[in-house]
Amino acid sequence: MEYIKVSLTLTLICLSLTACTQQLEEVSTSQISKKQTCTCENMTGEWLNSSGSVLVIENVDKTGSIKGHYLSSVGTDGQRFPLIGWVNQKPHEAEKDNTVAITFSVRWGEYGSITSWTGYCKNIDDIPTINTSWHLVRPVTDESYEHILTGGYPFVPK
Repeated sequence: MEYIKVSLTLTLICLSLTACTQQLEEVSTSQISKKQTCTCENMTGEWLNSSGSVLVIENVDKTGSIKGHYLSSVGTDGQRFPLIGWVNQKPHEAEKDNTVAITFSVRWGEYGSITSWTGYCKNIDDIPTINTSWHLVRPVTDESYEHILTGGYPFVPK
């Protein structure tokens, strides 16, 4: 009789765990399908550029202040570096080319340099795209003309 009680108890626990596991899988699946993709109107999320670096915008507050981090695929050991910046825009104007202005900067810690990106976000072929120009300033170089480097990369949702 004791064996039957233990067996029945184990069976009920197993059924409960199975139901809970299925419920957790359903919740996880629904959360994944509801994951928001970055847009120019809601820039929060992960953005990727053509060099493989990832811009992560964690928060844009009501003043337009950006907080996040940057994972560079170039010149670093894969660390996360904090970033700060701003977004700004005007109300939409008909028959005008409307974009969202953005700027952000990263201090590269022990590397001693700072990079600032400035650009705009606009849908290009229905893909939200942040087009930027960047300036990297380095405090130690072989030649004085090497202190500031300039370039540009577009970012698209990752």
